[in-house]
Amino acid sequence: MPIITQLCRLSGKTFLINEEDQAYYQKIDVSLPTLCPAERQRRRLTFRNERNLYSRKCDLTGQQIISNYSPTKTFKVYDKDVWWSNQWDPFSYGRSYDFSKSFFEQFRELQKIVPRINLYSKGGENIAYTNHATYNKNCYMLFNATHCEDVHYSTNYIISSRDCIDCYSINHCELLYDSIFCENCHKSTNLVNCKNCRDSSFLYDCRGCESCLLCWNLRNKKYCLENKQYTKEEYEQKINQFDLGSYQTYQNFKNRFLKLVQNEAIHRATIIDQSENCTGNYLFSSKNTKDSFYAIACEDSKYIYDGYGHKDAYDCYESAFEAERQYECYACNYLKFSYGCHVSQEGYNLYYTDYCYNSNDLFGCIGLRRAKYCLLNKQYSKEDYLALKERIINQMKTDKQWGEFLPSEYSPFAYNESVAQDFMPLPKEEILKRGLQWFEAPIPNQINQKKFVIPDNIKVAPDTICNEILECKITHKPYKIIPPELKFYHKLNIPIPHKCFEQRHKERTYFRHPRTLYPRSCTCCHLNLNSPYEVSCHEKIYCENCYLKSVY
Repeated sequence: MPIITQLCRLSGKTFLINEEDQAYYQKIDVSLPTLCPAERQRRRLTFRNERNLYSRKCDLTGQQIISNYSPTKTFKVYDKDVWWSNQWDPFSYGRSYDFSKSFFEQFRELQKIVPRINLYSKGGENIAYTNHATYNKNCYMLFNATHCEDVHYSTNYIISSRDCIDCYSINHCELLYDSIFCENCHKSTNLVNCKNCRDSSFLYDCRGCESCLLCWNLRNKKYCLENKQYTKEEYEQKINQFDLGSYQTYQNFKNRFLKLVQNEAIHRATIIDQSENCTGNYLFSSKNTKDSFYAIACEDSKYIYDGYGHKDAYDCYESAFEAERQYECYACNYLKFSYGCHVSQEGYNLYYTDYCYNSNDLFGCIGLRRAKYCLLNKQYSKEDYLALKERIINQMKTDKQWGEFLPSEYSPFAYNESVAQDFMPLPKEEILKRGLQWFEAPIPNQINQKKFVIPDNIKVAPDTICNEILECKITHKPYKIIPPELKFYHKLNIPIPHKCFEQRHKERTYFRHPRTLYPRSCTCCHLNLNSPYEVSCHEKIYCENCYLKSVY
């Protein structure tokens, strides 16, 4: 089959559909995509609001709850315990299919009336302010995380970690602060792309290091400062000159670290480990996985973002565990042979479902559990379901809807509430021009008229600071210090932050590369390659061979 050049109906840019892609689309019997890969990903991202939480009432009990749906949303929102209970019946919202209307139109009507769960937070203890999080304990403002304890203000694959604050994508870490992409690290601050490091601060791409400061590309080192080796006594004498508990000193080190990373450190063109025939970035233990970003244990898949355990899947975001033959799905764990699904888990043969669990053979359903042979929340016999399903698929093919994910206009969130604004930010004017929502919650007028002056040094920060409402120096939004957070800062000698969580998160993602690859050359050997670093970036970008020779 010849390569097809397709015009994206949103961006107006051309994109290629190669022979491998065409074969996949034929195999799963969907039409060719009408959006380029980037716009398809943007569409899925608009359906995920991780970190914007609001106080509102449960529409069944009237109790005050925390939710990622603002009080201004018009649909019903139930507390998760109520939503999972038998106090309501999702089948009561069922309806017959009307062939005079499009499928998407009828699904949209169902979306507006079926109650939604306030937060996706499963299992755990003391986790009211967590979302897309499972089996955690004593966590606050924790998102996309599992099996963590005493972890706060952190997001995006926070796995089996304890006593951490302000982190992004960490695995089996403890007492870690302001770090990103780390594994098995302990009692450290400001680590980037590090493994098995401890008692260190401001490290980039280090492995097995201990008691190091302001270093990069080191392996199994101790007592290093700016990549210079010292004895234990010399190192301790050096670092005792600095008090990182001072906010001013801490910021000076942070700025110094950023310059070292930009000007001195060697950067891998792409991070692909223990994988075969893969393209993208941050790929681990995968095979034949193409154009994917932050994917683990995936096989024969393409356009996977933040995924784990995909097989024979295309265009998926945040799905995991036995995610086989998924197409255009978002957050669908343990789901197989399914298309166009949104937060539907533990099942198979689902099509265009929203928050359905432990089910199979559903089409256009919302909020069902342990169900099968249902369409628009209405129960059918197996024979009637299969016959009606085929008729609807044929109609959707005629309407050019079959195989497309739900339109962004159907997202329950405003664009700037969703993670689409994180990865693919747009100005308010462009968002509204696209027919999407923009929402800004009113800023509470709670900041003291006489602003509280944050002490420069954590050593003199009083416990009463937890009673104060602080003002972010960048956004001017109010924020607070919670007691376990203050205890953590004292323990690790970290100054009180002068910025709110959302601003700190935004600055930390400087180290998160764009999820696209650009043609460029290796800084060392000039080999042509693809990398998330554009040609205009002045960092040292090495191909895999040059990188390995340099750091080992």
